[in-house]
Amino acid sequence: SLDTVERYRRRYGDDYPETMSASLNLAIDQRHVGNLDEARKLGEETLQRYRSTLGEKHPHTVSAQVNLAIVIRQLGEPQRAYRSDRESLDVLNERLGPDHPSTLTCATNLASDLFAMGDAQAAFDLDTDTLARSERILGVEHPSTLAVGVNLALDLRALGREQEADLLHADNMARFRRS
Repeated sequence: SLDTVERYRRRYGDDYPETMSASLNLAIDQRHVGNLDEARKLGEETLQRYRSTLGEKHPHTVSAQVNLAIVIRQLGEPQRAYRSDRESLDVLNERLGPDHPSTLTCATNLASDLFAMGDAQAAFDLDTDTLARSERILGVEHPSTLAVGVNLALDLRALGREQEADLLHADNMARFRRS
């Protein structure tokens, strides 16, 4: 919350790791309640702090960049979000490997960017690969795996594959209820 961020800022300063983490969490909270302009402002400020203190390729910096890209896509700039997520995915593949949970999450976001740009086939291809890896690494009932499955069902629907989309959606919902 804002109180937590302010308390950390007063006590430790803006560049303290926990202050930056609390600021990123506040930006995510703002996104979740629909305050996208505030989420973007906080996200940009936090990303800049991470870059200046930890460097461009630190996983925390990349996480802040991925979260900001979600806001940017939701604000109607999917091409900009795509460029940011593509860069983030390249760094995460290099630093953490293709099967790390953060890499998988970023790949899911990149597929969402592609979908938002109107390229359902490319989104489908990426989501298909990400779902297979997510199921293998995280398990079929993990929330991140289920999120990829939901995206893949949307991809299928956009590609005119309604029956497959319906079956996948039903399967995801059944797994979601069990988890």
